[in-house]
Formats: sequence, C-alpha cells, structure tokens
Amino acid sequence: MNHDHVHGILQQYKKGEVIIVGIAESDRNLIERHKKSYSLPDSLFFGDLTTLLNHVKPDAVLAYNAIVDHLGVVEVCAPRGISVMVEKPLATTVKQAERIVALANQYHIQVLTNYELHGTEHHQLRVWSRRKQSWD
Repeated sequence: MNHDHVHGILQQYKKGEVIIVGIAESDRNLIERHKKSYSLPDSLFFGDLTTLLNHVKPDAVLAYNAIVDHLGVVEVCAPRGISVMVEKPLATTVKQAERIVALANQYHIQVLTNYELHGTEHHQLRVWSRRKQSWD
C-alpha cells in the first residue's frame, strides 16, 4: 500500500464502488493511516499475501507495492490461479519480467501493468472482470 495509486481504489471502496476482500500489509503506520482515511475495518488486513489468500479468494490481486516485489506477488498468486495487476514498470530487471511472463503462461493467469492515471483503475477492473467471465 505504499504506492500513491492505492488512494484511487481506496476512495472507490469508501464510496461503495468496489469490493475489497483483503489487504496484505505489514506496515502498521500505513494500516492505521489508511484505516482512518478510508474507514477500513480491521478484518480486511492481513500481515502478508499468503495469509490473506489462505483466508479469501479474490478475483484478482492489485499490487500497490515496490516494483522489486512484483515478482513475489505473482509467485504467490499464479499457482492459485489469481490474476495480478501491478503498477508500472512490470519489473526491475529483464530476468524478473521473464519470470513473471513464464508464471502467467504456466498458470494461465493475466498479469496487467497499470499505466493509466487519474482514477481509471475501476474501469480497468470492470473490463478485466468482463473478460475473466468469458475465460471461465
């Protein structure tokens, strides 16, 4: 939750426009700040992504974390069949990017790189959700 774009999706949550089933975050300061700003219940928060995914099955995971950690998110989500959206850029090295592509292909998931700004994540998720329904 350390990327500025997280605020767009959290604002949409606060307005009731999106459903968030869980948030993986270990930074207590970030958690407290976002809980207060966006009226987030304690029940949404998990200390790490693996724990979160052991409790809930999201349609997708939006990774608002450090670029170097994008591969780790895909490594956790891909074997579970969960598609991932990361912020740009996709990876910090070609080797990481190639591993992300390999995991996406192996587990038949989508990995998207969010490059749009100004609150378009909701639209992207609606389009992605429609496409996912046609994949199933």
